[in-house]
Amino acid sequence: MKLHDIAEGVRKCTACPLWKERLLPVSGDGKQDSEKIILFTIPNEEEDRKGEVLQVENSENVFTTPLVKCFPKEMEVTKDMKRTCCEKWLIKQIELIEPKEVDMSLLDEESKKILKSVLEKHE
Repeated sequence: MKLHDIAEGVRKCTACPLWKERLLPVSGDGKQDSEKIILFTIPNEEEDRKGEVLQVENSENVFTTPLVKCFPKEMEVTKDMKRTCCEKWLIKQIELIEPKEVDMSLLDEESKKILKSVLEKHE
């Protein structure tokens, strides 16, 4: 499996109601051999239009990805959506990349707690 395969899965995903509102889901940006993953919570409207990460500057050894892969135009992203809907895609990305570091500094506190529980569950 490659990052392209995960991105294709994200594009076809209908696991939660956000797929009905999105234009282009944002799977992430960077290389498979990245040493670090930077996570942010939700793509913004421009990222939804372009289908790529824009709000976080990327560097050569960094993969950047949102916790929630679709922009919620009118819908509120619930705690349950953050926890379950995109979890499988994020876990696949982390397993594939095997980063030395997962940077959660851009996540809100609720998202950090959710991510920590998800990561512990998959160790």
